[in-house]
Amino acid sequence: MGSSLRGALIAIAIAGCGSEATAPVAGRASGADVVAPPAPPTVRLERCGEVELLPTREVAASGQVDPARYGTVTHDSGTGSGYGVGGHGGGTHPYAEAVMGAVTATGPLDVAIVKRYLRRNAAKFTYCYEKQLVITPGLRGAVDVEWTIAADGTVSTARARGVDPAIAACVGRYVLGIEFPAPRDGGTVAARVAFTLTPHDHERPAKPRPGAADWVTATPPPPPAPPPPTAWTSFARRSEIPSLPASDGATGASQAAVAARLPAITACFPAAAPDGSLRAVLRADNRGAIVAVATGGYGDAAIEACVSEALVGITALPTACDFTRGAPAPWRVSRAGYAVVEVGASDLRLDGTVVHLAAERPPTIAADATVLVIADPAAPAARIEQAIAWAGPGHDVVLAIAQGGVAVFASAFAMAPRGAPVEVVPHARPVLAVRGAAIAACVDGKALAESAPAGDAAAIERLLGAIATACTGGACDRVIEIVPDGGAPIEGVRAAAAAIRRAGRVPVIGARASDTRCPP
Repeated sequence: MGSSLRGALIAIAIAGCGSEATAPVAGRASGADVVAPPAPPTVRLERCGEVELLPTREVAASGQVDPARYGTVTHDSGTGSGYGVGGHGGGTHPYAEAVMGAVTATGPLDVAIVKRYLRRNAAKFTYCYEKQLVITPGLRGAVDVEWTIAADGTVSTARARGVDPAIAACVGRYVLGIEFPAPRDGGTVAARVAFTLTPHDHERPAKPRPGAADWVTATPPPPPAPPPPTAWTSFARRSEIPSLPASDGATGASQAAVAARLPAITACFPAAAPDGSLRAVLRADNRGAIVAVATGGYGDAAIEACVSEALVGITALPTACDFTRGAPAPWRVSRAGYAVVEVGASDLRLDGTVVHLAAERPPTIAADATVLVIADPAAPAARIEQAIAWAGPGHDVVLAIAQGGVAVFASAFAMAPRGAPVEVVPHARPVLAVRGAAIAACVDGKALAESAPAGDAAAIERLLGAIATACTGGACDRVIEIVPDGGAPIEGVRAAAAAIRRAGRVPVIGARASDTRCPP
């Protein structure tokens, strides 16, 4: 018997072993038909590096758009801080006071410590009284509070009564939130105090409110609402980066701390989620603890928020970390957290409403908003310039191009605040001038001999190579301005921005007034 035939018979014999494998069960596919579902892709940490600051868009004074034509940005202002009606915080409001009486504490914790922690919260107790005093002038009396301090120092139960049930519930809730030192030997402490509530006026005292004699059991406040989505620009503001010493070892430790969170980050993605790329910008306090993270580029606000939450609390330097799930993809921008300006071929929309900039008072954009400009590929560059100018001074702007129902990131930059001196950028900031179907380049105000078709990615990359050659010696800024003429196709702007990022540089959409630095 030949060796091939013997091999075949051995294979048949092995396949015949076992009880269920020999014959398919009715209604169930045979073993050859069963295909295990593919495992969902994991998230890879591509790199962590130094956080780049959000670049400022250079606008020559002669090229600034008259803000009166496009609407003035209004700046809402607020006053007051701390606890107290009317913004008079700190428990010093002359309107009323809550005077702490005798404190008793039974258990292994010194009563003086209990008093000290109550005094630290005195302003909160006064606030409970003041806000009800506005509703019922002249209200006065006493509030009794009883609570239990657990073995770990937290308050396990609290109840209060007196004067008004609303005041009692408020005071009890604040007592419930105090964290005392842990009692000795793992014991518990039963404590009690009375607050005397007195308004600072000479009005006739109000009668105690119905239910004042009933004990009110304190309940924890409802969980806070989830924070609003964070506008993401892929950069950091200067105020967000403390001065921390950087070293190769510290940078490596930061990347290791981020990598340790990859399982939690991978769990943020449903199995059917598409492939994509994202960037997390980590902000640290002066002790090196990550206190805030802005994540974006994936195009799904819920997933991006989950990734941010997975990274808060680690110990790391301020850093920007790039991740990929499955195959890499261009950054996509979610609309959540932005004031969204859509640029069509013939109109502008703010959060879905058509905007008429020629109107006497066009709508304004909130002073603290980050503006997301989503341009239709058919929109002329002049209309994009109009939208950016309308966003106005003081705003951060993200420019994205609408593609297949998603907003694909192109550029991000800061607009100088109104009244601030115009930033003077050396002419060594290179310029790519998008002129119709062609892209020209200038360095230090001089046009290079090379040019590229607007739709040819390889040619644009060669043009960037020519810029790098002209910038030999490091005399050029990392930022490269893209200056489109009024009729330039937006596709040329998108292609130029993508090529600049691939080259490790920073693209900024420059004002057309900057075109004087790149003569034809």
